[in-house]
Amino acid sequence: MLELIHTADGSTTILNTELNATYHSKFGAIQESTHIFINNGLKFITKTNINVLEIGFGTGLNAMLSLQKAVKENLNVNYSAIEKYPLEKEVFEKLNYFELIDIRKEQLDAVLNCEWEKENIINSNFSITKFKSDANEFNYTQKADVIYYDAFGPGAAPEMWQSPIFEKLYSILNTGGCIITFCAQGELKRILKRCGFTIESLQGPPGKREITRAIKN
Repeated sequence: MLELIHTADGSTTILNTELNATYHSKFGAIQESTHIFINNGLKFITKTNINVLEIGFGTGLNAMLSLQKAVKENLNVNYSAIEKYPLEKEVFEKLNYFELIDIRKEQLDAVLNCEWEKENIINSNFSITKFKSDANEFNYTQKADVIYYDAFGPGAAPEMWQSPIFEKLYSILNTGGCIITFCAQGELKRILKRCGFTIESLQGPPGKREITRAIKN
């Protein structure tokens, strides 16, 4: 069901053969995540104390890249992630992110394998809380500055791209905060606008023409 894939930038990702969906772009997993979630998501927030919410923890790549950015820019990142189907430790061990991300291996390992349902302090710049839950059913209580929306795409997981979840996410975003996602479908943009977001269509990473940022003004 899960197959290791080597992408064009040398980093690995996972193919879910049942859904015929990869966790990242075959054009480059690290390249894609950095462009979308770090450069157009985390960097969009100008504060030094930032609450990040990730929908779809997956391989943990977005969290590890956020940890790296927090350390390099001396940010204080409080990271929360929701994942309905967590990967097993042996799957994480097959990925090569430890070799390619410039952060101490034990800290990267802690991000991937820390306890669920509790706050884990990785270092002075970064804490993470992971929840095993369906994002549509999760009780969102903590405010967020940026939401990484990294669920499987509408073709593989249509239930993740409907109005109710985006209405919930709008309510927990701080003013000036944003949702950043790889998806650029017209229907998604219409849903986000109806929820009250201002939409920005941004240049995508290699292999993808466009991505979407939705801002709560």
